[in-house]
Amino acid sequence: FPQWEEYQGVNTRLGVPVMNFTLPLHYERKKVRTMARCALLATRATELAVQDAHLMDSRELQDGSTGVAYGSSSGGT
Repeated sequence: FPQWEEYQGVNTRLGVPVMNFTLPLHYERKKVRTMARCALLATRATELAVQDAHLMDSRELQDGSTGVAYGSSSGGT
């Protein structure tokens, strides 16, 4: 992708542009209005991974003893 040339010093090409991303209907506008696109994509990817792993109803996720931490080198504006 020519877009990769925009970023200098990145030693990986492990990724792909996400086209046509739309928020799921259960993402309430009030809760996501201040989230940057990278945060929305990360949140949705985590949600899908937890679903794929059949962990949505796990006790650890329901009782708040498990969390996910994110880091981003570019972040959102």
